[in-house]
Amino acid sequence: DDLHSKAVAWHETNGDLSEAICHALAARDTETATRLIEKGALEALKRGELRLILTWVDRLPDTALASAPLLFIHHTWVLVIIGQLEVVRSRIENIDWVGNAIEDTDEIQKKEVLGLVAGLKAILMLWDRDYTKGLEFANQAVINLPKDNWVAGYCATVEGFISWASGDLDSAQDAFAHSFAIGQACGDIMLMVSAVCNLAHAIEHKGHLQQALKLFQDSFQFAEQDGLALPVAGYCNGDLARILYELNNLEAASQHLEESIDLCQLLGDRRAETIGHCLLARVRLAQGNHAGVLDSIEKARDADPSPDIPFDLRGGEYPQIWLWLKESKLKDLETWLLESGISIDDEPNFKTKLTYAMHARVLVALGREYPDGTYLNDALNLLEKLLGMAESNGWGRRMIEILALQALALELKRDITQAMQTLERALALAESEGYVRTFVDEGPPMARLLYEALSREIAPDYVRKLLAAFPG
Repeated sequence: DDLHSKAVAWHETNGDLSEAICHALAARDTETATRLIEKGALEALKRGELRLILTWVDRLPDTALASAPLLFIHHTWVLVIIGQLEVVRSRIENIDWVGNAIEDTDEIQKKEVLGLVAGLKAILMLWDRDYTKGLEFANQAVINLPKDNWVAGYCATVEGFISWASGDLDSAQDAFAHSFAIGQACGDIMLMVSAVCNLAHAIEHKGHLQQALKLFQDSFQFAEQDGLALPVAGYCNGDLARILYELNNLEAASQHLEESIDLCQLLGDRRAETIGHCLLARVRLAQGNHAGVLDSIEKARDADPSPDIPFDLRGGEYPQIWLWLKESKLKDLETWLLESGISIDDEPNFKTKLTYAMHARVLVALGREYPDGTYLNDALNLLEKLLGMAESNGWGRRMIEILALQALALELKRDITQAMQTLERALALAESEGYVRTFVDEGPPMARLLYEALSREIAPDYVRKLLAAFPG
């Protein structure tokens, strides 16, 4: 133990905290280990080394955090970022001790702790979709913190997601850009990468695929140190893959997703890992790799840190539903529709409402099999509402998807003129950005519509390109 103690002192003096912590833990010197971890946790958090912090704290006795208020807070921040919400909730209920543990004479630190705790609550409210409280806590945090404090950057992210959920992509972009600027000012890699990916994602939702693609490619430069990818590059890989998939670059999408999943495991973010598996299932479905699809869906379920909490990204992917559509598993599709019991009027969140395009897609598929039922009319009514929402808020990517589904439903109603006009509008929005999978994923019914469009000389070059992307 004496050797370990000497090694602790040497490594700490020479600025290698990670090694010093390893030796302190090996020596079972809880007090020193706790002090060093508390000293190093914030920088590790900013580098996105979430799993490292979790591993360090796991090796401390349960009582250690009670004597280290800042470590308690930074560890709780890691937990809220990766979606370990139940633990975070129980901690926040009894968090007043943290402020009381700071010396009364240290007013600046007391105020900062208030800000850190308010920021935690803001993120938790974002997860819970309680946007009013989320904004209140974010404002409370910002009031108590220096303006370039890293938590102020996360509060800007909270504001961005709240704007996004209400449909306002312009305000969301502004907030994410502000979050990125704070990340840059305080050297927080985790914050910078998250912010630039969120910004690009908002641009993607507006329908600007090529601009988003460029930004996702640029995001990698913020996610590396000494030429090596940091775990937080998992976010960049996953987001880039989503665009590559839409452009039908399946091989590259698959490689980036595998990289993303590996890095997100290193990062400790099971939620992002889940999304990676969901997307990889979609890629494998497009590649005709049936066993791979089932494997990815299984892994997505295993990785999900909080299966009881529906998060919109996963909702937008629905790999299981895509598989049932491909296999014409009508009973499963009917059951899913019944169980999801959606009514567009009762969901408070604009962003989530637009994921109802999937419900419309299922209604169209069921309408194809059961033309005498109400499925097709229900689909057209739902799509009309969704299109109005997407148009009035400038969600270009969703507009293309909804118009494509409308065209399919109209064709089933034997209204071929209206179907062609609707499809023509979708193609006009999609062509310059290079959308492919939005059309191809709709399968043979869309191929038939596209052949009809070709016979009418509608966007012939683009339509030929799309038809070439269909299997067989």
